[in-house]
Amino acid sequence: MFISHSKKDSVIVSAVRSAFSGLKIEPYFVEDQPAGVPPTKEIVDVLRGAEALFVFLTTSSLAGDTRDWIVFELGAAFAHNIPIFPWKQNAIAKEQLPRLLEQVGKYRDLDIQSSQGGIELVGDIRNIAQTIEHTSPQEQVEVKRATEKTYYDARIRGMLEGVFGPIRYLEDNFTEQSAIQLAETVRIRRNGILGLDPTTSKVAPNISKGLIELIQLVEKHTPTYPFAAPVQMDFDSATAFLRDPKTEPLIATLRKQIEQRLSPE
Repeated sequence: MFISHSKKDSVIVSAVRSAFSGLKIEPYFVEDQPAGVPPTKEIVDVLRGAEALFVFLTTSSLAGDTRDWIVFELGAAFAHNIPIFPWKQNAIAKEQLPRLLEQVGKYRDLDIQSSQGGIELVGDIRNIAQTIEHTSPQEQVEVKRATEKTYYDARIRGMLEGVFGPIRYLEDNFTEQSAIQLAETVRIRRNGILGLDPTTSKVAPNISKGLIELIQLVEKHTPTYPFAAPVQMDFDSATAFLRDPKTEPLIATLRKQIEQRLSPE
């Protein structure tokens, strides 16, 4: 069980060790490992075989370099479809959390200031660890599939949110500057858009088709060097893009479709 945390949080480290006492599965703390192997490679290798990632978000773990490691560990867990169980200290505001965690699910309360909070944390960790320990191989496969779908849907939602802002802004402010901003977003997210698979996600085929049309329209009006990929749209190209009869109706349609897709179900 991979433990993502700050070693400064001694209460959490103690609670985790107590919670796993007597269980067949064991907690993995990076600081317990001998030096020598590059930390990033070690973390990825361990997470590949981990039953789950327990992440503890505190004022210590979200400060300085530790925050970067927390985000890296979360990304590696997502990439390998590892179940993630997050705890958040009461003092942490939502705005302080890594954006990657927005799709994880419900946070568990974390009180490390009182003895009662420490006791409750031990019980909470142990209950989850015991459930995972007694999960059958078939159930583990089902959990992994569910986690994979959650990861894929989160990735898709993040991509849609990324393009929705510039699309909405362009429809509200039909100017060259807005067009250039959208074109840059499309350029950056081009591979992600082309990689959409409407058959395995909640992205409707019409959104996928519309975004691909948007890529083609942007690239049609973006300067290119000989035998090179399109470069950033300039003012004159943006003007041509805005005057293209396909632009305005496509932007309006995509805005409506993506807005509906991102609305709470």
